[in-house]
Amino acid sequence: GQMYEAATCTDIKENQEYFPNIAAKLLIEGHPLELMDGDAAHVPMTWVKAVMNEVIRMLHDPKVFVLSILGVQSSGKSTLLNTMFGIQFKVSAGRCTRGAFVQLLPIEQSLREKFKCDY
Repeated sequence: GQMYEAATCTDIKENQEYFPNIAAKLLIEGHPLELMDGDAAHVPMTWVKAVMNEVIRMLHDPKVFVLSILGVQSSGKSTLLNTMFGIQFKVSAGRCTRGAFVQLLPIEQSLREKFKCDY
């Protein structure tokens, strides 16, 4: 994200329009996307907006339910998400997930009407 933003501030425009598209495809396939760099405490908003606009374009403006998990270090946030949704955030004693991530989890077709969302 930071590299994309740096490139948008320069004259280097070659192929940079492809990066949000690639990231959007990975997000749609279920891979997590880092929203905030945990080391630099920076949210590259130009990058995040570009990726999300690609997701909206590819999925035709999907309805998304957002769930956020906050808590002190080593309180089981990743374990909770792994258990609830069958995803695979890495967990171990002493491990610290840094930053903020987004991941799209599709809702089963039979439940989309009930919950009024696609992801």
